Amino acid sequence: MPNKPLARWCKNLLPKDYKRRSGEIAAVQQFLSDTLPSPANEQVLVLNVTEQEVVVAVPSAQMTNYLRLYSAEIKQQINESFNNQCSLIFKTMPTAVFDVGRSQSKVSSKTYSHETVKGIENQADWIDDPALQKALKSLARHLPQGK
Repeated sequence: MPNKPLARWCKNLLPKDYKRRSGEIAAVQQFLSDTLPSPANEQVLVLNVTEQEVVVAVPSAQMTNYLRLYSAEIKQQINESFNNQCSLIFKTMPTAVFDVGRSQSKVSSKTYSHETVKGIENQADWIDDPALQKALKSLARHLPQGK
């Protein structure tokens, strides 16, 4: 049974039209994946869709500039497909943004040897900074270990 105060708090944080917006973001993401040529279609991540704008993250400045060259055509296709008149904004973002968005559906199969984990724990003892020492020990405890 969910914690009711926590559920209310989370509900209050989300915009009232969260489900609709989430659906719009997914629809525009799918549209760009289907429309853009490879590899551009694999490198874009729709961050937000509002009545005024569509914000798209791109992992490199080179790809951002490429997409900006064709932004008028892309914007026109989005506006025709989704019956709105919004601007299209491309933002260069670090690849970590893309890794987070895509890694949620993938479970890492990488494992670490017992010696590696033990080595991290042992080396953490030599760190003078207590916060860093605690973080390294926590990392060692949470690393998946192989046989």
